[in-house]
Amino acid sequence: QDTRSFAFRMLPQRLLVLRAGQGDHTDGGRRKMGRRAKAFLLAALVILSAIAAVSCLHGEIRLPSLSGAPSASSAATASSFSSMKRHPHTARVRCKATSSSSDNIGRRRVAEDGFSWVKKMVLLGTTTSQLLSNPKGAWSKSRSEVSLLSADPINDPKEILRRALPVSPSELDNVQAKLFQMSKIFGGSSTVIGRDSNTMRGTTGIETTTDPKISDIGELKTLARAAKGSFERNLPEIKAMAEGLDSGRKEKMAQSINKLDKELSNLVSLPDNPDPRSVFGMQQSALDLVGDIKEGSIMSFPYSIPTELSANEKLKGRATAEIKVRTKDEGGKPKTVTVQVVVDGYNAPITAGRFVSLAKNKFYDNMEIQRSDGFIVQTGQREGVSLETIPLEIAVEDQKTPIYGFTLEQISRFDERTKLPFNALGTLAMSRNVDDANSADTQFFWLLKNNDMTPSGTNLLDGRFAVFGYTTENADALYNFKVGDVIESVKIVKGMENFESPAKE
Repeated sequence: QDTRSFAFRMLPQRLLVLRAGQGDHTDGGRRKMGRRAKAFLLAALVILSAIAAVSCLHGEIRLPSLSGAPSASSAATASSFSSMKRHPHTARVRCKATSSSSDNIGRRRVAEDGFSWVKKMVLLGTTTSQLLSNPKGAWSKSRSEVSLLSADPINDPKEILRRALPVSPSELDNVQAKLFQMSKIFGGSSTVIGRDSNTMRGTTGIETTTDPKISDIGELKTLARAAKGSFERNLPEIKAMAEGLDSGRKEKMAQSINKLDKELSNLVSLPDNPDPRSVFGMQQSALDLVGDIKEGSIMSFPYSIPTELSANEKLKGRATAEIKVRTKDEGGKPKTVTVQVVVDGYNAPITAGRFVSLAKNKFYDNMEIQRSDGFIVQTGQREGVSLETIPLEIAVEDQKTPIYGFTLEQISRFDERTKLPFNALGTLAMSRNVDDANSADTQFFWLLKNNDMTPSGTNLLDGRFAVFGYTTENADALYNFKVGDVIESVKIVKGMENFESPAKE
């Protein structure tokens, strides 16, 4: 049934009930059971949390540290994956608009949802208890730990990709930070607003980038001067990032550095009443150049992929794909829409490699959109075609290599941040059977919701599904894709040199 190949069993039952009229086949009795079960669990656990907090204040309970070490190392994870029993040819039930749910699956879903909420409430109670028992000590954490609770998630796909590059902290970081801070002056350039969530079709949304406005030209100039000053002070170190590269890449780096210098100068010398579109273009161009310089400084793939995965396709770097979809305009006339996606092999080499391999072999060409329900757009299933499955692949912050074969929840690392979060409109991820973390093969989906619905660190998708890229151009068009629209082609237009075919026996 449709819930087995995506995340809806992982979502709060409340969201499932709200979406029941949009393709979910959960019956009324099961919805009522879910609401009652969660209400009971919530009430019970709130009481238990309060008791725990009071007991902790009186020294009766000793709670574990919030900053405990991870329970599983990457080496242990790789070892476990190598010995894990896999069933690549096991039949899997995929998303189907005509499918239905059985009673036993529904009861199991309620039980699993209830268990998930138990864990979340226990975590909440533990955190609350620690805050009450040691209000100063509870916050004496590193900046990165505190940011899990306080930082605003980044929902700009290009900025997510820039921050996910495997580069050491560099002098360009401050330049990048000042440039990105300008986004707020444009009204939040990456936020989709003005869309009626009840009528997805025909309301494509309003991105502030379509009509940017400068709220504070003085603040924008201040940020521009700060970025320019940091760039000039650290220019020798920035140029040194090209050391060790071949002559062609070194020349390309030098050109990008010179272009960035000019863009920063243009931003510093803005008049008092500039054209917002022009300024926004300068900011975006400067940020793109920062990303180009950082990515250009990467001399080789930064880590070794487990030997157990040598038979899989790999993308050791990034690639850009253009996806053309034949759809209809508001008047019903056929039209072709092109969206651009960047596939990230630095953080998902196996998953991205599978997608690039399928695109290279025209697997997705002339395939219909198979699901579009306001939450995701999904495609990739061909009747009668069964490929070897690939393992779940999750890259987390502060760890060089991805985690393979397990969700973060399964290895008790669910509170860690992923390098490729489900934050941005058009986040690209592999579909899988929700009962088997290692069952992805050809199906993928775009996430339609932005971070207002799925902020990193609180959503139930991060760490459970393998994100392998983002839609970087024309993402708003995804809202208009519907079941039956046809993918005319998926073409890799950049980065094919980073693709590696499976190692031959």
